[in-house]
Amino acid sequence: MSKEIAKRQSFKIDGRERSVSITTPDLISHGCKHCIWKLHNQCPNGITEPGKFHTFKIKGVDYPGYCEDYINFILSFAEGSESISAIWEKYAMYNVRIQSLEDYDDYKRLKDELGTMRAEGKDYKEIARMAVRVEEARLYWERVMETMRKGYGRIADRESKSRDASRSPPSMNAKVINFYPEKKND
Repeated sequence: MSKEIAKRQSFKIDGRERSVSITTPDLISHGCKHCIWKLHNQCPNGITEPGKFHTFKIKGVDYPGYCEDYINFILSFAEGSESISAIWEKYAMYNVRIQSLEDYDDYKRLKDELGTMRAEGKDYKEIARMAVRVEEARLYWERVMETMRKGYGRIADRESKSRDASRSPPSMNAKVINFYPEKKND
């Protein structure tokens, strides 16, 4: 079916050649079936309905379940790395960031509703229930934000270590340096 995509070893990102291989099952599972763009009505192919999938052709072969734009989007997380796990980690962090924005919108909406309920003089029990919902939304949003901060911190630390390692000369230790004691002639 889509063996050509699975075998393809390099993609152009920002005009540079990358040697990253993403398996076809990964592309399909992260494609139209669970597409973050589709979920937020941002699909470049206009697909918004559940169960509807995009198909594209390369050299007369159909590739259903994902699009080339999404492949390039996922691969854009490579940014100098050829590690597929680093790509998926950054992609996951992107999804967490999108979710945090949704959660923050929910929190603001609930907070506004609580203010309206108080201004209208609603029943105390209704206001108390809404206040609990507002607090739950705030705590959930804060938890997602903390997860996001930790994730981005790990990514930044790893990239910093990688950059520093490429700049510094190789380190020598006792295992690398062979010590030959001078032979004394008696």
